[in-house]
Amino acid sequence: MTNLILIPTELERQIIEPMISGAISNSSGIIELCGFGLVAAAARSAQLIAQHAPARVYLIGIAGSLSASCRIGSAYEFGQVRCDGIGVGVGQNHRPASELGWKHFGDIDDSLALESTSSLRLVSVCAASAAFADAHRRGNADAEDMEGYAVALACKLVHTPVVILRGISNQAGDRDHSRWQIEHSLRAAAELFLQTQRVSE
Repeated sequence: MTNLILIPTELERQIIEPMISGAISNSSGIIELCGFGLVAAAARSAQLIAQHAPARVYLIGIAGSLSASCRIGSAYEFGQVRCDGIGVGVGQNHRPASELGWKHFGDIDDSLALESTSSLRLVSVCAASAAFADAHRRGNADAEDMEGYAVALACKLVHTPVVILRGISNQAGDRDHSRWQIEHSLRAAAELFLQTQRVSE
């Protein structure tokens, strides 16, 4: 069975794919774009999982740091992903679905455990933090992305293991792109993927 490697955007793919394609060319790996944001990533991931029936899914891309545990320019594997922004209210008045007693589907809550020994926590958001105050409101998480929960949910529904690897490009809430390290963090994420492949050999 194949491994399905999902990358959210073409920008991310341009850096990641050349670094990892050689490592997967001999081991049944497929690289696909899953799209930007929770909605596109959920729909596209479900479509690709149905098409390829992978043994495992990897999501690789960038994220913003929410804690000192995730340093800009480095890459990390995450052990948990949580959805933020679905529920009632906005800003300080927001209440998540779990607090209201609502489930996303069946018994699936706002948080999903991932196939990992990592203790790092990822939060997936509908809109990235526009200021440090937004990032502070995210609560108990180490990094912020926009696709992780969507991909993990698509995988959980069909009992497919998922691994999320994120390079940390910026401090969440910092919109000054001159301080971001997009290329460096994507290269770190690609190298982390290559390390996971060497360990599994």
